[in-house]
Amino acid sequence: MKLNLFGVAIMILFSSAVSHAQHSSAGDGNTKPDIVLVHGAFAESSSWDGVIPKLVAQGYRVIAVANPLRGLRTDSDYVGTVLDNIKGPIVLVGHSYGGSVITDAAYGCRNVKALVYIDGTAPDTGESAATLSAQFPGGTLGPALAPPVPLPDGNKDLYIQHNKYHSQFAADVTEDEAELMFATQRPVTEAALNEPSGPPAWKTIPSWFIYGELDKNIPPAAHAFMAKRAGARETIEVKGASHVVMVSHPDEVAQLIERAAQAPWKEPPMTESLPPPVASSQQEAGDFNPAPVVGLASQPPAHLIVDSPLPAQLATGYVVVRYRVENLRIMPVYGPAASGVLPRIGHLHVTVDDLPWHWLDASGEPLSINGLPPGRHKLLMELESPTHKVLDSKTINFEIPQRT
Repeated sequence: MKLNLFGVAIMILFSSAVSHAQHSSAGDGNTKPDIVLVHGAFAESSSWDGVIPKLVAQGYRVIAVANPLRGLRTDSDYVGTVLDNIKGPIVLVGHSYGGSVITDAAYGCRNVKALVYIDGTAPDTGESAATLSAQFPGGTLGPALAPPVPLPDGNKDLYIQHNKYHSQFAADVTEDEAELMFATQRPVTEAALNEPSGPPAWKTIPSWFIYGELDKNIPPAAHAFMAKRAGARETIEVKGASHVVMVSHPDEVAQLIERAAQAPWKEPPMTESLPPPVASSQQEAGDFNPAPVVGLASQPPAHLIVDSPLPAQLATGYVVVRYRVENLRIMPVYGPAASGVLPRIGHLHVTVDDLPWHWLDASGEPLSINGLPPGRHKLLMELESPTHKVLDSKTINFEIPQRT
């Protein structure tokens, strides 16, 4: 197997972030929530440099996560692991595409007490950062992008052009600041901006929004729509501000985060309504809308039912597979003691193209895979008990078309 340098980089980032999270959650008597900051595309963690000192001065512990920007599922899983290593309450903050990441990462995370969107996307199930922005006039990101950079896995990295970065991304900062931001911008993959989101955390966790009146990456009308849809506790439009209000207006951003941190918090209930499967349209969804879990009074055999990949996404190179289970509930609970639970609980093992490794999925959400090359592929999905015993399995074959 070839060594994947990006994988090594992510392992380093992951180790650093988890170590920081574990350190920050040590029992030192601090009752304030930890604040986790997630940057967006075409930026990096230093974009929070104006905000962090103001929060630290008020006694908050802050973690600025290095968002991988490789894919929504990949990025949200990474941030979610950082959250899992923080014991106390968390205020989760996302800028730009980082808003999509926190929306997915916080779903089901019981110690996230508030979501704060800084010029950020807050998608609903099946929406992507790109589709949300495209629904409203005023965005000019597309023409400002440089030619995509092809990657070995068939994906593409996106950057903002040098001569357009200042006016497009950060018009209300100085030229020197914009030049530094351009030089340190982190690319985002085309797949990440187009990957559909899972069930949104903002339906169960209170949210706060702040955005620039002159945002050119995400139209202000999109921000207003998302804030209203999420039932935001507070929404601020900063007059004359660009897409980087945390850089140009760090006081306003820090104050909003602090108000979110001080808001009353009630831990969400254990039982939540289960999300519908992802579908690009009602016609595409067809009749495949059964409840993901069937209530039982006994323990008959568990069954796995898998649909073919959604054709609309497959045509663009993304594999979205909906499934449901009968006589079992998907949950991240493991070990012999969990085997006697009624109704039965379990998880999935997923293997692509007979590779010698698989991954475990306990989200209960549709599978979303990107980065596969064009051609024929095979996906093995195994329904497993809490002790990793195979209860049922399904294999599906599909073809990713060539893209021009």
